[in-house]
Amino acid sequence: MPRYFFHLRNAQKTLLDCEGMAFGDVGVARRQAELTVRDFIQPATGELQDDWKDWSMDVCDERGRCVLSVAFSDYRIEPLEGLLERSPPLPAVVYIEVERTRRELASVEHQIRKVVGQVAAQVDRTRYETKSLYGVIRQAQEFRQEAEDALRRARAQPPHDWGYDRA
Repeated sequence: MPRYFFHLRNAQKTLLDCEGMAFGDVGVARRQAELTVRDFIQPATGELQDDWKDWSMDVCDERGRCVLSVAFSDYRIEPLEGLLERSPPLPAVVYIEVERTRRELASVEHQIRKVVGQVAAQVDRTRYETKSLYGVIRQAQEFRQEAEDALRRARAQPPHDWGYDRA
C-alpha cells in the first residue's frame, strides 16, 4: 500500500511529516488531508484562526513528489450552533497517535519475533555443540584409560634383556 506524507507549510515555515500514513490511493489520502485541515477550524465560528490562514498541506508520495496541495483558507465549516439538527453525524475521528502507536507496536512485535527466532536457533546450535563436545570428552577419557592401562602393563613386565653386553 502506498505511503503518503502530510507536510504543513506557509511562507516562513515547513513542518515535515516523517512517518506518513498508508492509503490505498491518492483519493483516500486527499480525504484524510481535508479532514485534517478541518481539524484546524474553530467549531464555534466555522473559521480558521488567523495564525493558520496562510498555511497549506502538501501531500507527498513515497518518492517525495507532491501529489496534491490543500490550502487551509479554502475550507470553512458551518458554525456549531444549528449544525447538529441539519447534518448527519460526523465520521468517526481517527486518532493519528493511536494509529502510529499501533504501527509502532506491530513493528516492535515483528522485531521481537525475529530476535526470538534467532535466539532459538542459537539455543539449538548450543545444544548440538554441547552434545558434540560431550562426545569428544568421552572419547578423550577412553583414550586416557587405554593409555593408563598400557602404561600399567608395561611397568608390570619384567625388564627384557636385549642381548647387549654391559661391560
